[in-house]
Amino acid sequence: CIGLSPFLFFPPCLSSVEGNAMGEPVRYGQNFGLGATGGFDDKMLFLASDHRTFERSAQKSHLQQVFLTDELSYLTFWQATYLDPQLRLEYEGFPVSANSKLLITHCHTNRGLAVPRNYWIRTYFGKDYEVNCHTYLDSHKAEEDKNYWIIVTGNPSHEDATMYDRPKPPSEATREQEKEFYAGT
Repeated sequence: CIGLSPFLFFPPCLSSVEGNAMGEPVRYGQNFGLGATGGFDDKMLFLASDHRTFERSAQKSHLQQVFLTDELSYLTFWQATYLDPQLRLEYEGFPVSANSKLLITHCHTNRGLAVPRNYWIRTYFGKDYEVNCHTYLDSHKAEEDKNYWIIVTGNPSHEDATMYDRPKPPSEATREQEKEFYAGT
């Protein structure tokens, strides 16, 4: 089973599996691998999933299992999908913007990566929510927030922080007030 906290210790990495150059942005509809170094510089562990069977399923929810593997194969291919269903075709091929909500879909099974938040497991890192591969739909056949993900980029100015944690720059009005305040001193 996969929990959420291991990625706090081993930062995840997105990389294209379609032969694009390293450093190129991942695009909506493009296959990519989601992996982590696992603490080893030379070995990458990729997030994978396969169809549910009687013998192989998620531990608590018994839905499609998500697991880590060191082999890059069709089981490790994922796609980013734009959140708004009415704009998905228009955004196909556009770069995925950081810090915005999106859906991550498994290419082989066409199911969404999800965190149901009502199943938790104990790991070496403490309590973690179970991550599985299942598309949760509401009454309007739209994906629920259990399938929402955010790609967060690292903050280059601090070792452990992310851009998501970075404070927003002050507004123009705040800058003017500060300028007036410091001009008077």
